[in-house]
Amino acid sequence: MLGISASVEGVGAQPGSTVGFVVAYAVLRLLLVWLFLRARSHTPSELRGFVAWYAAGNALGAVLWLASLLAPAPLLYVLWAVALSVELLAPILAVRTLDEPLVSFHPRHIAERYGLFTIIVLGESVLAVASGTAGTE
Repeated sequence: MLGISASVEGVGAQPGSTVGFVVAYAVLRLLLVWLFLRARSHTPSELRGFVAWYAAGNALGAVLWLASLLAPAPLLYVLWAVALSVELLAPILAVRTLDEPLVSFHPRHIAERYGLFTIIVLGESVLAVASGTAGTE
């Protein structure tokens, strides 16, 4: 994530400026593939297809991201859109492999996540105001 955030500023500014961003993002996706494949060996047989879809979606997404390095500028962004679509479609297809695709959420966990998100947004807002007014009198 640090590599992605460090390289995002130059994306699209000049030719070749996307290499660091794309490589960092693809490495992150390939790390997820490895983790899903590792988890697959420890899951019950009825859930292995579910985990395999996640791994395949992330692997195909990473390949498309890396292939975008060979594409010219207009096609580059099309490949990014396709890669993101594949990554977003994989969980939907993974859920379809389950016999009973019921997902339960713990209500306190969701409330905690929204609370943490609110704290982060407020903190970022305070930081933005402080940064914006730092050079003024």
